[in-house]
Amino acid sequence: MSDNLYDTPTSNNKYLVLDDRHEVLNVYKSKCCQCRYYEEDELFCRPFPAGIPDEYLSGDKIHDQIDERQVGDTVFRRVMKDELTAKMHAEFLGDEVSPEELVIWEIYGAVERGTPIKAALERHGISHEEYEAGYERYFNHK
Repeated sequence: MSDNLYDTPTSNNKYLVLDDRHEVLNVYKSKCCQCRYYEEDELFCRPFPAGIPDEYLSGDKIHDQIDERQVGDTVFRRVMKDELTAKMHAEFLGDEVSPEELVIWEIYGAVERGTPIKAALERHGISHEEYEAGYERYFNHK
């Protein structure tokens, strides 16, 4: 839980704790990135001003019901934001990940969020066979 890990205005902790929640955030599974209340640079939102709990950032849980730890009664509300493209991700990651691998990740993430695989493949201009081969190569490290 974020109040146990990070310094907050109500904390009695006189030391600041390294905020490494960006390591927990799964941009492909978490609905936080799609929520109108999400503040991406700081990893907080209106219901969780001291920091979004890890289970929501990781995508293990969706904040679609009031949580006893939150402030107010605001829950997940989707907002249409421009999605990061493979090119945008490549700018962040440099040479760490190939553009082809990023496309496979984008398709995987879109399908996990409910986009039909056919639509995701068409959007990126690759065949199902190319996706399956990339999936095996990048997800199963073959």
